[in-house]
Amino acid sequence: MKTGAVVFRLAKRDDLPAIVRMLADDDLGSQRERYEEPIPESYTAAFEQIEHDANHELIVAELNGVVIGTLHLMFCRPSAFKVDCVRRLNQCAWINCIRDRGLAAI
Repeated sequence: MKTGAVVFRLAKRDDLPAIVRMLADDDLGSQRERYEEPIPESYTAAFEQIEHDANHELIVAELNGVVIGTLHLMFCRPSAFKVDCVRRLNQCAWINCIRDRGLAAI
C-alpha cells in the first residue's frame, strides 16, 4: 500500500461496509460483529443514532482514498455539576494490513 497522508474525517453512510468489515475482522469484533451484503439494518440504525447525536462522532481514517480505520468518539459529562466535557474513545479498528504500523498511536 502506497504511503500518503492519513486523513481523519466524519464517517458517511457509504463508509458503513468498510467499517463493519474492519470491526468483524478484529479479534474481539469477530466474536460479536458480522459482515454481510447488504449490511444488516442494525448497523444502519446504529449509524443513524450516532450521526444524529451531538455527543457522538464516528470517524474514519482514510489513506489514498481507502478507509483504513475507524473510531467512535463520545463526549460525556462526568457529573451534572461540571460543565467540562470529557472525550472518550469508545471503539477503534484498523484494517489488518495497517495494524502494528504505528498509525493508531495518535
